[in-house]
Amino acid sequence: MKKLLIFSAVLLVAFPLLGQRYKDVHPLLAKASDEEALSILKSYIIEDLDHPNANFRLALIYEKRYLESDPITEYERAMANANEAKLRFTKAAAVVDDREVSKNEGYYVEFATGFDSKGRPIVSYNTINQKIRNAYDSAKLFTEKMPQIYEYFTRSVDYHDRAIKLFNEINGQFNSRDKLLLLHNTNLQFKLEDLISDYDSSIVNLDKYLAAGKGYDPDHFNQSYKIKEIDTYRLQGLLTSPNFLTKNIEIWNYKKWAQEVIKEVETEVQTLRTQLNAAELELSNKLKPMSPLVSIPDYTPYQLDNKLIFELVKYDAQSLPLALLKYKQHKQDLIYQLGQVNDRDTTGSDQVYLVNLGELIYKSKDADSLIQIVESRVNEENYEKYESFFHTHYKGLPGINQFVTDEKKLVTDSKNTGVNEMLSTLNSLSENNVKNASISYKRSNISLTPQKLISLDSLNSEPLTIAIAENADGSKYLSGVQKQKDNSVLAFLLKTDANNRIKWYKEYDMSEVGGGINEVGGMAITPEGCAIMIRTKGVSGMSNTLYYVNENGEEIFKKPLDLPLYPREIKYIEATNAFVMVYKGATIKQSINTKEAAQLISVNILGDVLWSQTFEYAGTIVDLLTLDKGFMLVGNYSEITDEEGKNYRTRIASGQTIAFAARFGNNGKMISVQPVESTGNYFINDVIKVNDKIINLLGKSGTIETPESKNVHIIVNYGPDILHSDI
Repeated sequence: MKKLLIFSAVLLVAFPLLGQRYKDVHPLLAKASDEEALSILKSYIIEDLDHPNANFRLALIYEKRYLESDPITEYERAMANANEAKLRFTKAAAVVDDREVSKNEGYYVEFATGFDSKGRPIVSYNTINQKIRNAYDSAKLFTEKMPQIYEYFTRSVDYHDRAIKLFNEINGQFNSRDKLLLLHNTNLQFKLEDLISDYDSSIVNLDKYLAAGKGYDPDHFNQSYKIKEIDTYRLQGLLTSPNFLTKNIEIWNYKKWAQEVIKEVETEVQTLRTQLNAAELELSNKLKPMSPLVSIPDYTPYQLDNKLIFELVKYDAQSLPLALLKYKQHKQDLIYQLGQVNDRDTTGSDQVYLVNLGELIYKSKDADSLIQIVESRVNEENYEKYESFFHTHYKGLPGINQFVTDEKKLVTDSKNTGVNEMLSTLNSLSENNVKNASISYKRSNISLTPQKLISLDSLNSEPLTIAIAENADGSKYLSGVQKQKDNSVLAFLLKTDANNRIKWYKEYDMSEVGGGINEVGGMAITPEGCAIMIRTKGVSGMSNTLYYVNENGEEIFKKPLDLPLYPREIKYIEATNAFVMVYKGATIKQSINTKEAAQLISVNILGDVLWSQTFEYAGTIVDLLTLDKGFMLVGNYSEITDEEGKNYRTRIASGQTIAFAARFGNNGKMISVQPVESTGNYFINDVIKVNDKIINLLGKSGTIETPESKNVHIIVNYGPDILHSDI
């Protein structure tokens, strides 16, 4: 650039001194660049406006400049040079003639058509004239055609740029297609319509641009375009600007996308809103006449249409209306169950009442989960998705919040009713069961109330009833122990009829030579008879026996078991037609701090051992329960490990214990352990199963050694899951 400026300056000073001689200028042009030559010629022609070759040379430079410019990206430059070329070729046509070309052939040597005998180039005026005419026509055509072509192009780009910005704005405003559809409003509708309009305008102008371009210069304007469909929202169609300069233009079909959104809003989403309103009305009308104080005969709840649920989830996985509908659907069952409890038939069975209370606790628990889901979904965005729905049925967002508050109170009150009534009924039944009734046998009185054996030293000559079980016909089996005059202890088993008359009485001493100490660990009845666990201390040490008799007291089998542990509980599992027994510890008194194995054994009704498993922990056994699938061990622990290997410890030094429920399969494999954790001290000493869904753990606060007066009530299910705990 510096050389050019110096060179130009020298020429500007030199020309006047040279007297405007073109023959001195022309040699410089051959060595100069186009920019330098243009500067030289423009400076020269000031002094000689009509010089033929100077005008011709200027025209050629302007022609080259516009032809080398991109007619789209350098449109202004190209048009300016084309207009200059047109003017200079017009001037050249006026001043370049045959005489000029013949006189100054050297100035036109690049247009020579051949050489003469002396090797000089042959330059024809006709050739120069034709060049001038053709170049003028080309420049004229360029200046006539390109403005329209350029206008079509820029319009297409501008409209497409607007479409891109609108599409990006919509994508930024709605982060999912579901929200786009559900939050559709007038403002969004305007944007979608503008998007369609801008897209159409862009395509119309693009077609005109390509047609006009091909009509002018098919070799240069040889572009085509392809429409691409937007299949994935927020992953396709997002651009920063259009690119219409490539040979193969790719265009996202914003129009079709916007039309599909509008169509879906007007059809499927509108249908969904209509069905949603209908379901809300159905549920509200169903709930309106229901009372929690009155039992409802022929109860038939309204069930939500699965298709409606599917459609709501499809559009909105965190749908607030769906959460409300599901809660209200369940509320029907809750109100019905409250009616069953509050309008109780007092002449009915206590067991039926307990089952109803259990169902109320379950319904309350499920209702609590559902109303919490509702509460978690209450926000401005979820409200705006169904603003008309909420305004119509709930009086807006404040109404929804008030509804949640009211329903949470209803759920809490319902659960409290179930739990409190459950405990009250259990206590009442327990008090009614405390009787002094007994039956006589050979001058002995045998209590009809089971008692726990504290120690052998606490025994006297009277029989101690340890276990009692009642058959469906009212007959009973009683088992226990009786101390003899020689201080030996016999196990006994008897059966009564429905009127408590003894049908038969059996005594057992499983020691080798007699005079042994026989203790009864547990008893289980079957459809055929009854089995008892007997541990015997004889001359050769401790032994355990499973003794099974039929309903007449006749022996079915006597199964010795090779283990010295203390027998704790036995249950008959109907599904496997076998007994499950648990043994733990060395003495009748259980150790809470000693980590030792609980031996679980299953023996079928033929006396065959099916399996044997161990469950090691530090703690006690309170009960063994049968479940529909498997069984459950319940007790207290100071250290225990769950099915995943997680270890739980209490504050052993302070005597703290924690209740647990451990579920096992019918094969003896552990399924789950559920500790009922607490920061305070408590223990359980009784288990009352209503059914698999309601298992009551009852106990006291404080420690096993120093219990306090406060009662403890825990409810678990077969899971085991904790349904209630007041610790």
